[in-house]
Amino acid sequence: MPDDIDAKIAALRNYIRTLHAAEDSADSLDALTAITDQIMAALQLSQALAQQKFQTDDETLAASRTTINNSVAALRAFRGKVDTWIKDVAIAAKVVGAFAQVAHLIPGLPV
Repeated sequence: MPDDIDAKIAALRNYIRTLHAAEDSADSLDALTAITDQIMAALQLSQALAQQKFQTDDETLAASRTTINNSVAALRAFRGKVDTWIKDVAIAAKVVGAFAQVAHLIPGLPV
């Protein structure tokens, strides 16, 4: 299980780096805000997964799962609009590719 979590965290870190690179290609202030929000959601998900790796307390694990579910919902919502918010097609493709890596490892995300 730790290897699975490590793979998810690595994919999320790659996604976050890709989103940072996409910030300059944001189509508008709204798009930049959406990208920033997506970075925050991915960071929260990464942190929640890292916490799960070391926690055994049921209540704490339940809180981590809530954070994970909320972050997954934010990632899912962003995926549907990335093509319109990032004006550089090549960068948008990189973001979609990085998202696909995360989606492959985390159930509930569309590929």
